[in-house]
Amino acid sequence: MIKGHEGGLLAGLDDIDWAKLHHAYGSAHDFPGQLRLVCCDDEDLRKSAWLHLFNTIFHQGSRYTSSAAAVPFFARIARSGPEHARPTALHMLTRLAVDWHDAYTLPAGIDTATWRALAAESTPERMAAWYEGRLAAENDPERRSILKEARDFCPTRARCLPMTPSALNCATCTR
Repeated sequence: MIKGHEGGLLAGLDDIDWAKLHHAYGSAHDFPGQLRLVCCDDEDLRKSAWLHLFNTIFHQGSRYTSSAAAVPFFARIARSGPEHARPTALHMLTRLAVDWHDAYTLPAGIDTATWRALAAESTPERMAAWYEGRLAAENDPERRSILKEARDFCPTRARCLPMTPSALNCATCTR
């Protein structure tokens, strides 16, 4: 049982007729109990519950009627749930929204292969150079401030992390 979370975090959970909804193995009548367990203090029970939920409402990338009904609860857990449950709830939301296979897309379409390729091309040096170009062209002080702040989040060769391939080959690295 979740101590102190029933009122807001899982409000409405018992108002849904989960037995009429479906997951990979039939009726989703077991969903509320598993969801309560992901927020409990027992680590083994939490892990088992998350595994059960991933294997039922998101089985091999498929979504079910219970998947959509579960989203508000995962969103609340990701935002306000116990610290230990937040990352996995966010992971579940991401999987339900985007999936991990390139073969699956949302109705409006998402080209994950292209996204991955673009991300691979976006090296820290390229991103820093992009921001420098925008800064050179920007006259508005407020926008310049925002661009500078964003640019400063781009790790440059001078700020390489130790023991990474880029650090080992980095001539200007101070570490």
